[in-house]
Amino acid sequence: MKNIEIKQYRQHLIQWSKGILAIGFTGVLAFAGRATFKKPIKKKSQQMLTEDGSLVEIDPRAIVINKQKIRSEDIHHWIKK
Repeated sequence: MKNIEIKQYRQHLIQWSKGILAIGFTGVLAFAGRATFKKPIKKKSQQMLTEDGSLVEIDPRAIVINKQKIRSEDIHHWIKK
């Protein structure tokens, strides 16, 4: 009688430990995958043309947005020949 009880206890213990280990490994793999496969953050920069015609890269946070359309007269005054 005791042998049957001990055998059942062992089987029950083994099944529970397998389940806990499976859940643990799944959780570890899920969280480890997130940390290792993150893409590096790229600094976004915009290229703009200066008055003298050279192309420069500018951080978008430094650009003040005017929200006004440029007039053709302004373009003609801005371009120096």
